[in-house]
Amino acid sequence: MKRLDGIGHVLSDLDLADVQTQDDLTRALMALDTADKCIRAIRAEFRTEAASDRLVRKAESLMALIERTRDELMGVGAA
Repeated sequence: MKRLDGIGHVLSDLDLADVQTQDDLTRALMALDTADKCIRAIRAEFRTEAASDRLVRKAESLMALIERTRDELMGVGAA
């Protein structure tokens, strides 16, 4: 759970208002993709064990946040 909390903390530091250039957009998308991969790896780790409902909910919540943020960034990048 600590790893998911850490990923959530990193994601909370992302500020869409700071995305001004294509390089900013690329860095933000890379951060989101990396976070998504880490969450998936954590979930895979617990597939063989009985994962707590809290861990599953937290992982799903973070993945949904990543997807919403990615969608918002792509809207900014298209503008």
